[in-house]
Amino acid sequence: PSPSYRQVSAGVTGHAESLQVLYDPKVVSYEELLQVYWHQIDPTVKDRQFCDGGKQYRSAIFYHNESQKEAAYASFEKYMDSGVFGTKKLYTEIKPAKPFWPAEDYHQDYYLKKPMLYKYYRFNCGRDQYLRSIWGDQVPAPTNPDQ
Repeated sequence: PSPSYRQVSAGVTGHAESLQVLYDPKVVSYEELLQVYWHQIDPTVKDRQFCDGGKQYRSAIFYHNESQKEAAYASFEKYMDSGVFGTKKLYTEIKPAKPFWPAEDYHQDYYLKKPMLYKYYRFNCGRDQYLRSIWGDQVPAPTNPDQ
């Protein structure tokens, strides 16, 4: 049985709140996806992403094969060694992928369904401010991809 979004976000299942990216390697490489990933998270705090705390909010990369595993570890080492995050300790886990259960429909595309709440959440959690302090203009402002 798949866990519900409410169960996962409550921290009672042991799962991580995550997303699954399906991609065409002819269009974008796994390494490029990893670069986007690092530009969207705060890996310097254990079991937390901005406002959200608990093991279910840990930063993690889930790989599907040995090549992805090697790329994930290489990117981790690159960012850890670079000092870009202001610390040598990064808490991002790198683990083999297990079955993925999508959240229920009401939580899919939340930023489109509730754009004002989503913007309010991002701003008040300091997410955009933190990312801009680390990456400057390398992080584009969030946009609606359907526009």
